[in-house]
Amino acid sequence: MSKVKYIGHGLIQYKNGWYGIEYRDKEFHKVREKISPHKKDAEKSLAVRKTEIIQGKFHYSNEKKSPLFRDFAQECLEYTKNNFRYWKSVELYIRHMEKCFGNMKLSQITAQDIEKYKVDRKNYVKEATVNRELSWLRRMFNLGIKWEKATINPMKNVKFYHEVRIQERILSSEEESKLFSVCTGYIKVVIIVALYTGLRLREILNLKWSNVDLEEKNIFVERGKWGKQALIPINSYVATVFNEWKQNSLNQEYVFVNPKTKKPYWDVSKPWYKAILLSGIPHIRFHDLRHNFATRLAQKGINSIHIAKLTRHSSLEMVERYVHPIFSDLRKGVESLVESADFLPTPKIVDKVDVQ
Repeated sequence: MSKVKYIGHGLIQYKNGWYGIEYRDKEFHKVREKISPHKKDAEKSLAVRKTEIIQGKFHYSNEKKSPLFRDFAQECLEYTKNNFRYWKSVELYIRHMEKCFGNMKLSQITAQDIEKYKVDRKNYVKEATVNRELSWLRRMFNLGIKWEKATINPMKNVKFYHEVRIQERILSSEEESKLFSVCTGYIKVVIIVALYTGLRLREILNLKWSNVDLEEKNIFVERGKWGKQALIPINSYVATVFNEWKQNSLNQEYVFVNPKTKKPYWDVSKPWYKAILLSGIPHIRFHDLRHNFATRLAQKGINSIHIAKLTRHSSLEMVERYVHPIFSDLRKGVESLVESADFLPTPKIVDKVDVQ
């Protein structure tokens, strides 16, 4: 008994109800592809394949080598685990994409399929999250081409969503005082370190006592963003805070250890948002503390090159994203032009201006 039922016009149906397509390529090879549980998807795929054959873009030998997305995704995940630290985020992206593309071959996925995925995902997550997933999908296809498992990258014809950049903000002295008045324990120390060193949250939580030199007053960042290492100076206040905190952290490898799990804290969302709620400070994220650090350095007259060194940004353009002079500073700047002037012309209002 045949494993498939012929519907006609190149469409077939498998025993499990899934639809597929059958055709012959230019080399007259008979090709059969399992597509989707929906007939319309199979009809669409058949039309695309016929067009590719006419245009000479489809070859049976390439199609035969093309793996299923779910199998290739696993290879990409293993590659990420071996080469990058952020593989857990990639794993989440892949799990969502597998629900849509899992049973499709890489060669079957079109820009139109990705556009549909993009629109569907937008109903559940923010546009920025969709963009992160699409960015990884583009990278997966590039890896597929590099590993000779794909011939084209359909992401070339897919547009990313326009992201509205979140406006960073800095804490006023009053807000900072309110924040510290409601903080206790490790979260207070974490916030101090963020405000006065500019370290990222993950860098703070990964700190080991062996990387904190209280005599020389510096911190060695062992695993920064993209795995980069760095030596960061700390001021005397932070050194004092570390010294006091160390008295309560005897025989611990990491600076911030969860007493329940005996492992470093992975997240501070709960105590952070509790502190924000109790302090009454509106719309501020933990990452804005890093913005505070860079902005206050700029207000103290530290140049952008030195700020880039301290924040470990790869370009001055990235520093500009964080270093926004507050409006009162801008007003002082324009007023200083008047205050320092030796001579100012008398303002005169004229009715007509001679344009000749």
